[in-house]
This record gives sequence, C-alpha cells and structure tokens, in this order.
Amino acid sequence: DDRELVRYTNAETRRYTKVRRRLQDWRDGQRPAPDPSQTEGHCERCGARLKPGTTNCPHCVNRKQALLRLAKYLRPHLGRVAGISALVVLGSFFELLQPQLNGLFFDRVLTLAGKDGGGGGRWIAWMFDTEHRAVLLGQVVLAMLVFRVLGVIISVLQGRLAAWLGYWVVHDIRLELYTHLQALTLRYFDKHQTGGVMSRVTQDTRAMQGFLVDGSQHLVDNIIRLVAVSAILLLDNWRLTLLTLLPVPLILFISKVAWRQLRVRYSRLWHRWELLTAALQDSLSGVRVVKAFAGEAYELNRFSASSAGLADAGTRANQLRAVIFPWLGFSVQVGTLAVWYFGGGEVLRGEMTPGEIMQFLSYLFMFYGPMQWISQLFNWFNETLAAAERVWEVLDEKPDVVEPETPERLETVAGRFEFDHVTFGYEAHEPVLKDITLTVEPGEMIGLVGHSGAGKSTLINLICRFYDVDEGVIKVDGHDIRQVSAADYRRHIGVVLQESFLFSGTIYQTISYARPEATVEEVIAAAKAANAHDFITRFPDGYDTYVGERGQRLSGGERQRIAIARAILHDPRVLILDEATASVDTETERAIQEALSRLIKGRTTFAIAHRLSTLRNADRLVVIEKGKVVEVGTHDELMNTTNGKFRRLVEMQTDLNRITYIGG
Repeated sequence: DDRELVRYTNAETRRYTKVRRRLQDWRDGQRPAPDPSQTEGHCERCGARLKPGTTNCPHCVNRKQALLRLAKYLRPHLGRVAGISALVVLGSFFELLQPQLNGLFFDRVLTLAGKDGGGGGRWIAWMFDTEHRAVLLGQVVLAMLVFRVLGVIISVLQGRLAAWLGYWVVHDIRLELYTHLQALTLRYFDKHQTGGVMSRVTQDTRAMQGFLVDGSQHLVDNIIRLVAVSAILLLDNWRLTLLTLLPVPLILFISKVAWRQLRVRYSRLWHRWELLTAALQDSLSGVRVVKAFAGEAYELNRFSASSAGLADAGTRANQLRAVIFPWLGFSVQVGTLAVWYFGGGEVLRGEMTPGEIMQFLSYLFMFYGPMQWISQLFNWFNETLAAAERVWEVLDEKPDVVEPETPERLETVAGRFEFDHVTFGYEAHEPVLKDITLTVEPGEMIGLVGHSGAGKSTLINLICRFYDVDEGVIKVDGHDIRQVSAADYRRHIGVVLQESFLFSGTIYQTISYARPEATVEEVIAAAKAANAHDFITRFPDGYDTYVGERGQRLSGGERQRIAIARAILHDPRVLILDEATASVDTETERAIQEALSRLIKGRTTFAIAHRLSTLRNADRLVVIEKGKVVEVGTHDELMNTTNGKFRRLVEMQTDLNRITYIGG
C-alpha cells in the first residue's frame, strides 16, 4: 500500500524530488545507486545552500582567491599599472623627505639645537649650507616648494593614467559580463529580473572599478610608506617606535571582527540596489499598463518599499561602519598621545631636540595614515567583494545550451527535421513535452495546434535551440542540433512572434538588423514583400522614421509587418511563426497573411496560430495535448476524424465565434 509520508508545497519541489524518487526505488525493490549530485548546490565547506547555478558561497569567501580574481582584470594593462606604480613610488619618496626638511627647519633655522651635527634633518643636512641660517632658511623653503611642485606634477600624471585605466578596466569587466550574458540561455533570464541583471552590469562593475584602480595604487603607496616610515622611526628612536605599535593589535582586532559583519551587510545592500533597479525598470517599461489601470499609486508603493529596503540596508551597513572607525581613530590617538608624553619627556631631559620630536611626529602621522587606510581597506574590500560576488555569480553561471568542442559545420540547410523521442521540462521534475516523435520534410509547413499550455511554444523553443532536450534528439538534415554551433544553426532560422520586438531606432535600422550588410534596394524589396513599403512611405521621414522604444510609435499590425520584412531580409531556410497574426484586425491580418505566404514558399515552416482557420493551407497539422502528439494529418483528414481532437478544437472555436458575433 502507498502511504503518505510527507507533504510539501510546490516551492519545495526541488528539494524533495530526489527524496521521492529514492523512496520509490526502495518501494519497487531497487537499491538506489549513490547520487553523485546529492551535494550539488551546497557549499562543500559549510554545507550552506547555494543559489541555483552558482558556486560562490557568501559565507566562505576566500579573500586571497577573491583578490587574485579581482587583480586579473589589471593584467591586460600592466604597462599603465607599472607607470602608476612608478609614479606612486616617486611621489612617496618626495613625501618622505618632507619631515626631514621640517626637522632641519626647527633645529638649524629657528634654533641651534642641531648645530653639533645632530637634531632633525641630519640625514639631508649635507645638501644645504648649514653655516648661514638666513641662507639655510631660503634653501629649506625653496626645497619644500620644489618638492610640492614635483608632487603636483606626479599627481597630475598619476591621475591621468588612473582615469584612463579606470574606465578601460570597467569596460573590460562589463564586456566580459555582457558577452557571458549573451551566451546564457533563456532559462537564466526566466529566473532573473531584467533590472537586477542591469544593475550588475552597471553599478556592480563600477564598484569593482573603484577598488581595482584607486585601491591598487593607494595600496602600493601605503605599503611603501608603512615599510619606509617604520624603518625611519626605528632608526630615529626605537624606544618611541615601540610605543607607536601599541595600538596596532587593537586596530587589527577591530578590523578582523568587523570583516564578516561588514561583508554580509554590504552584500544585502547591493541586493537591495538590485531590487530597486528591477522595480524601476518594470515600472517604466510597463508605463502604458500602469496608466491604463491607474496603477500609479500601487507602483509608487512598490517603489517606495524597495527604496525603503535600500535605505534600511544602507543604514545598517553604515551604522556599523560609524561605530568601527571612531574606535580605530581613538586607537591611533592613544599611540600619538603616548609619543607626545614620553617624547616630550626626552626633550625636557635633553635627549631629543624639538626638531627631532616634530620630525618623529610627522613620520608618526605618516605611519598611522596607512594603518588607518588599511583598516578602512577592509570596509572598501567588503563593499567591492559584495559587488564582485554578484558579477561572478553571473560569470559562473553555466549555460544550459553547451557549445560542442568540435562543432559540425552547417553550411546549407535543406530543412528536414527529425524529433526522436523528445522529452523536455523547464523543471526536471515536471516535463512539458513527453516522448515527441515526428519527421518534417524540407519545405513542409507544419501547423502546431493545441490548448494553451499544451507545449506548442515549448516545441518552438527547442527547434530554435533556446533550450536543449532532456531526453531524445532533434536532428536537422541528419545533424544533431546539439553538435552544431548555436550561432551557425540559428543563422538558418527566421522567427516572427506574436509580440515582435523592435529595437529602438529607425525603420531602416530595424529591418536591416537581420542583415546589416544588406543594400538599400534589398531592404526596400523586403519591405515590399512584407506589405510594409506603402505605410512606411506615408510617414514624413519614410524609412528614417524613428519607431520608438520597442516600436511603440507603430501600430501592432505595422510592427508585425516590419518584423516579417526583417525575416524576409534574413532569408532563412527554416521559419518559425508563433501567433504571427494574433491581436490584429481582419484587414491587417489579410495583409500579414499575404506577406507570410510569400515568406513561407520553399521554406520549412513551423506555425502556431490562434485562429485555426489560418492553418488550413498547412501541409500537416500536429495536435499536441498535455505535452504529447495525439494527432497528425492534413486539415481535411483531421476534420473528417470522428471525435478527433483537432475537430473538437475547431468546433469549440466556431461556437465561440458565433457567441461573440451574437453578443456583438
């Protein structure tokens, strides 16, 4: 007997499907084989569940690997990176000389504390005339001016190089990200909001740019300062130097404690940015629907909620930051006060000169500056890592449609299709198409018929190879389409959809998108064949008419004929028509049907139509019900089948049209 062990909702199906299958194996007396993928989707280190399609665990980030992965974006620009680094080193050298000049000024110009060869600035005193204080004053001030001018020149050169490097680094990141997005299948975009994906390409890459360019040069600068200043302080006064190290353990402790919390909070902050961008993109893209249903108040509330969530996440992240950095500043002040106290005592005892203590304090500030910056580096790195993880989440997404290592060439296509026991589902546990077997001859027009949700559009998606089959095989001219490059295969396919997408631009640009190298004569010929030339020439700007975003300045019928012209110019051997005449009036439908009849000639065609009567001229009709092929035949054959599925669909549609006519 079957007994109910557990109930679960559809949201938990992914988690329980394998459990159900293994229990069924036990019930049927089969010992389940070990499942090598049972840990798939979980972190190998901590066991936390990962987002589908990703390998990055937000709880177990390896900082070293993350830094190396970030640094690889600088590799193509090593020449400019080296130039910036050289300027940083040179700038640091001149800056390290400033305290020596200060010490020389105090002990050789203002006082005579260093007259015996000691005191501040003793390392560079040989460069100046120390016998005459008035001359020395001019020399020291002139040296200060020269060093500052050189510092400005170095900063200008460094800034120009950094500006170039910054924008080209982010260009490389965005290009890599966009290229990978183009390689991903529709399954990825079905699961992610467009606005969220856009925020990763724009905002997240920008955050990575700041850290890579500004962070890298500041890191070099501060490491040089830290090492050089530490050596100078030890040589100047090792006892006071040990006092300066008192706050270091506290600084490192605070930074380590704050590391994990800051990273988690910034990860939430960037996620909130994604939600806000997605809400804004949805609202603006659907502005006609919003206004049609008076949904402004609803959209305002939705945007307000997303913005409030962002504000809350930003507040939490920056409140923690506001707690951390004052304590880091206090740690620095403790060391500074200790030097003031004990160093002041040495001056009073004559063990140090005023110039030496001022010189030491100047170097001390240069020591604590990098220490504070490195502590803030954790915050910056956390913020950048949160953005980088979201970029890497996309880059690590593996396409469902995998390109073959050695693709078969498909120079020409006759258009013979074989569907051999094809099974497919958008979710592995729920097949949409089941054991489809069908052969289509070259030049044949196939009408796909069935209730909404039967699997017609899914079959079209498989023909276009937007998805790969779960079981079985689809062949074109004897080639398994999975063994052919997707781009090579799709260049033989033309698609006309119910809602044809038109890119923003002119009518000419929209039609020539299918073949940018086409001549003006070829574009016009395609428009004439699509019955579009007449209405195009009635516009004041003709083919230079701007169609608006998504072609909103054109009517539905005009957009459809432009899409047909685009397909005609593409000149495909295989044609996909998915509800190409839906939602248009009778006169427009007649013009579209006439254009389609020209387009179909000599091409293998798969057509889905809302009005079944429009498929009367199809060579064969394939009736799909619940994912299975239940009838195949010509229009007349299926209409003469008693109790046939197609005949029943036609009768239902005829009755519906009669009711609509009476009601009208």
